[in-house]
Amino acid sequence: MPVYNARKHVREAIESILGQTYTEFEFLIIDDGSTDATPEIVCSYTDPRIRFIRNEENRGVSAVLNQGIGLASSGLIARMDADDISYPERLEKQVAFFREHPEIALLSTWARVVAADKTPLRTEKWKSQYYYYNLNFACWIYHPTVMYRRSAVTASGKYSTRYAEDHNLWWQMARNYKIHNLPEVLLDYRLADESLSRVTRKAEYEAAQHAQVLRNIRYYTGEGFRLSHHEVRCLMLDCEPVLKEGIMAIARCFRKLDHITGYILAMENVNRDEAAIREAAYFKKEWMLSFFAGRLSGPELIFLLISLGCWKKAALLLSAKFSQPGSVAAHRNGKIREAAETPPETAKAIPRIPHNPPEILPVPAGEARPRWSVMIPVFNCIGYLEETLQSVLLQDPGPDIMQIEVIDDHSTDGDVAALVTRLGQGRVGYHRQPYNRGSLRNFETCLNRAKGEWIHLLHGDDLVKPGFYGEIGNLFARYPQAGAAFTNHIFINEAGGELSYYRSLAGSAGLLPDWLARIASRQYVQPPAMVVKRRVYEHLGSFFAVHFGEDWEMWVRIAAHYPVAYSPRHLAKYRYHRNNITSRSFLSGQSIRDIHTVIRIVRQYLPRDQQRHLQKAARRNYAAYFANTSHRIFTEFRNPKAAFTQAWRAWIMSPNALTSASMLKLAGRYIYSMLRKLPQTDERRPYSTNPTHH
Repeated sequence: MPVYNARKHVREAIESILGQTYTEFEFLIIDDGSTDATPEIVCSYTDPRIRFIRNEENRGVSAVLNQGIGLASSGLIARMDADDISYPERLEKQVAFFREHPEIALLSTWARVVAADKTPLRTEKWKSQYYYYNLNFACWIYHPTVMYRRSAVTASGKYSTRYAEDHNLWWQMARNYKIHNLPEVLLDYRLADESLSRVTRKAEYEAAQHAQVLRNIRYYTGEGFRLSHHEVRCLMLDCEPVLKEGIMAIARCFRKLDHITGYILAMENVNRDEAAIREAAYFKKEWMLSFFAGRLSGPELIFLLISLGCWKKAALLLSAKFSQPGSVAAHRNGKIREAAETPPETAKAIPRIPHNPPEILPVPAGEARPRWSVMIPVFNCIGYLEETLQSVLLQDPGPDIMQIEVIDDHSTDGDVAALVTRLGQGRVGYHRQPYNRGSLRNFETCLNRAKGEWIHLLHGDDLVKPGFYGEIGNLFARYPQAGAAFTNHIFINEAGGELSYYRSLAGSAGLLPDWLARIASRQYVQPPAMVVKRRVYEHLGSFFAVHFGEDWEMWVRIAAHYPVAYSPRHLAKYRYHRNNITSRSFLSGQSIRDIHTVIRIVRQYLPRDQQRHLQKAARRNYAAYFANTSHRIFTEFRNPKAAFTQAWRAWIMSPNALTSASMLKLAGRYIYSMLRKLPQTDERRPYSTNPTHH
């Protein structure tokens, strides 16, 4: 375990190794010239298994790892990083696997990715059979999960590069030795500040990663195989540069990927599995096709499919385009709505963000209908889904009354189906999208699959408190004219801790007076608190136009057509975390752009004499909201550029004293933070060999 300025987390890392159920090991800890209290922390342990070595100067991660390999006295070496946590049975299970499989030279495991405070973010469950193919394009192996045979590592040249040192070593080993992944989570991989800032020379790292992938490919194809810089990036799933070059460049990149796959299939290797290689290549191409399909025009996509020989998909796209112009279904209630049910082959022709409210089809006559449909859309939130499901199942009135179904937008962070099966025991339905369709299309699928009279769209990272469904049921019973009903909500953090209780909109339960004017001026409702009657969605259509603020637009649309009931009880919990759509939209600046769009859309739902006044109020309220979030971006996400962009756009949205003061305060905080850094001349940073950058 190399350590460098790791005082924050090194104690947890050490104790996770000393607490292993397998006890016959030496624990090599090599300090690479730390300038903080790391050496003192390590020296405070008296366990005789620890061998502590201190380097006088910082030599770099590759040199330290090779130093450790040279000092190790065992034939098996387990890697560990100073900010991660090994589970107690990790070493025992890996050693047992090596004893049972002497042909294996490298063994990794699944990992749970956690935040600095150990809040679960996602679980990485890579499939072992795809390692051989995918290691040519990216590093799929989490370094601190690895155990390897010393002899195989030495014969493969050890760690021989300054950057991407682990990727290079795994690829070298895979040429001559069998590698495997143990399908069990045995390590918490921490996304701490130190690991995120490990590579201070980003350009050098990206150049090294690019060179590594190009070297991998040319091992199979020969040096004469030509690949442009953008083509290599596309094969690494950074497809934007090739997209900008045009349709011919995209088609050329796909053809070159086919050639590379053919070369890989043709070469003998101990890890070669023809079926697995073809399957991994298929998934890679499908991901790339999904990326381009969401960004190309219809004719461009058809041309691409024809050039790739995908005649059936192209024919289906043409059929959809000309038999149903614009991919629309019907003219209903004066609005054009997009088709809700589309064959999977043609679905990629439909934009991820609908331009008009997609149609929600009625439940077929004669089909059994429960009272409730709890539809849970998920995408890469498996770390929270168990808590979400349990909050619903605790209030389950039975399948005749409540439909419960998880709609998975092709998650990649774990086995969602297995989790649903384990928790639901046959009670919870599960539907997986054939590819990632985006949040709005996933919501549309939820609504069309819902059979109940009342639909609760509960996101996979939110939850409800006991009594929620009873309270909503009472509201609909007392106010049958209501098209929707909601309770008050609580904001919670990643770990489930309560941040704040939202203020009450009324002293008692009932229909909200003047609700359209109130909701048109600001967002009062979070999605887990709202339940909408299915007939309302059938009348008004699904979510559309934007990723951020789509719920606010829907609540205003409903308020323009139906009364809405409300309970002041805090029975829903809305979770803030770094991976949800809200946080990602803040960092990208998409949130404020989307709200501009929603404000323009909402205007048409309002009485003509109130449009100007309420639009101005909405701009003022949201400008204040974004001005405040700019400070959160600055402190929590440590992104000054995104923070200033947010603050500036808030001022443009509504130039007033509050937004002006917010910009000045943000500038002052930035200047202060820069002044505090002036005395610091040591540019070194704590390093970690975590594979985040791959």
